[in-house]
Parts: sequence; structure tokens; C-alpha cells
Amino acid sequence: MPAVQELSRHSAHGPPKIHALTSLRFFAALYVVLFHTVWFPFPSISQNSLAGRFYSLGIISVSFFFLLSGYILAMVYLRPDRPIHKRSFYLSRFARIYPLFLLTLVLDTPNLLFERISHYGLASAVLKTSVTFAGNLIMLQAWLIGLRGIDNPNWSLAVETLFYLTFPLIGVWLWKLDKSWIWISACLFWVGGQLLVRFVDSYHVGDIVKFFPLLHLSTFILGILLAKLQGQRQISPKLTTSKGLLRWFLLVFSIAILCAVVVWSPSIPIAQLSDGLLSPVFAMVIWALADNTFLQTNPDETFVRQAEAYVQSYLRRRTEAFAR
Repeated sequence: MPAVQELSRHSAHGPPKIHALTSLRFFAALYVVLFHTVWFPFPSISQNSLAGRFYSLGIISVSFFFLLSGYILAMVYLRPDRPIHKRSFYLSRFARIYPLFLLTLVLDTPNLLFERISHYGLASAVLKTSVTFAGNLIMLQAWLIGLRGIDNPNWSLAVETLFYLTFPLIGVWLWKLDKSWIWISACLFWVGGQLLVRFVDSYHVGDIVKFFPLLHLSTFILGILLAKLQGQRQISPKLTTSKGLLRWFLLVFSIAILCAVVVWSPSIPIAQLSDGLLSPVFAMVIWALADNTFLQTNPDETFVRQAEAYVQSYLRRRTEAFAR
């Protein structure tokens, strides 16, 4: 997600780049790619098997990105002594996501047009595709499911657009909360968000519940609250001796929950999993890895960065072998 790179750009004048989270983003993105592609080369995988259940849950990574987006934006832009300059913030957001989004939109539109020509004829296909293209231009593809069809994964950018538009207002308000209200607000937003998802899903609206931006807003808000909570706890001397053990516990506990979710996923509504049910788990992972000294194996690299480097090296070797 675009907001993640902000730590790198602001590291000289704000919070340091968190390498473990950057690496975690790589693995989360890889999980989404597997979710979309693994069924083509391996059609024999049963969705009822553990492997099938694991790959089928790749969509939960999107909620992780939404949470991480709120966290990173809060870490970079929210300061008690520095207001958000809305004009520069919005211009920065636009420049970061829209040019590449527009390029993918233009490149993929012919595919939809040719598909529709075979179904509706030339005139009707051109009209329908023009409406779809126009709706995508103004980021409506997640609000109106009928506008999907051009580079479908870009629906998440429509959700991020809502986050960006509301962040200068919601973020500043949440940043003023004290410690007790942070916890209360986090619980209220998570529980309220899940109840809203359950209510909408009860009307059997299909995929709308997975994409509708307002249903993901609570996940983004939890990311902001996590950043606020972490900022307060980092300056608390009471955590200095036990912080490492707590991070290890949260990381292991989170992995155990995620494994349990894979095993029992058929019993969990997919709408809940798609719309932030696991946000508290992702928050624990982010909090555990947000310290650059955690999981450190040498002064320059973390364990997660080494794992990422290994995967990239493996993929490069496989590519070179294929090229020969």
C-alpha cells in the first residue's frame, strides 16, 4: 500500500523507517498474489484441504494493509506541534497513487471492452465500458460493484481514497484521545465495525460487503489508534524491562490465532474475515515488529529482512534458471 513507503521518505525528519514492517508488507502482498494465482498452476488443490484454506484466506491481507495504512499515516503526519497541511497532504496522496492507477486503468480497459463486445456488440460494449472507465477514474469502483471489471484489484485504492479524504479530520481527532479513551475507542470501533458488517451481510448483498469502503473504515481507524497507543507506551519507563518478552508473546500468540483461523475458516463468515475481523491480530503483529531492535540478528538487518532477502534471491535464481 502506498502509505507504507512514507516512513522511508520521512525518516530523516520524523519516525525512522521500520524495516520489519516493510518486509512484512512484502509477505502480505505475496499472500494476496498467491490468493489470486495459485489456483491456475495447481487446480488440483482442494479448497477444503489445509493448503486450500490457507490460500483462500489471502484476502485477509487487504485488511492488514488498511490497518497498516492508518498506522503509517499517523506515525508520519500526526504531531502535537505540527498541523496537517491538507493541500500538500492531498497532493502527495494523489501523486503517489493516481498516475500508476491511471496507467493500469488504461492498459486493462481494452480487455474489458473486447470481452463485452463478444457479449453485447460493439455499440453497447463501448457505452458500458465508457461508463465503467469514468466511474473508475473517480474511484467509485468499490462503492458501486457494477463498475468493477477494469483491473479488479484496484478496488482497494477506492477504499484508500476514502481513508485519505477523511484522515486529516479523523486522524487529528483521534490523536487527541488520552490513553484510556484509546482502548475504549479501539474496542468500540472494532466491535461496531464487525456488527455493521454482520448487519449488511444479513441482507445477502454478495460481494458488496467485501468491497464497500465504509465497512473498512474501522480497520483504518484502528491503525491510527495503534500508532497513538504505541507513541504513548514508548515513552513509558515501565515497559523497558519486559517489552521484549511482551513482543515475543504477542507475535507467537498472533501466529497461533492465524493458524487456528486457517483450520476453522469454513466456520467463519468470509464477510467478517474480509472486513477487519482479524484487525486486533494484525495490530499485535505490527506492534511486536514496530521496534527495529526486535528480532535483530546483527546491527544492520532484522530476521524478517533476511527472510525477505532469501525469498528474493530464490526467485531470482529460479528466473535465471528458467531464462537459460
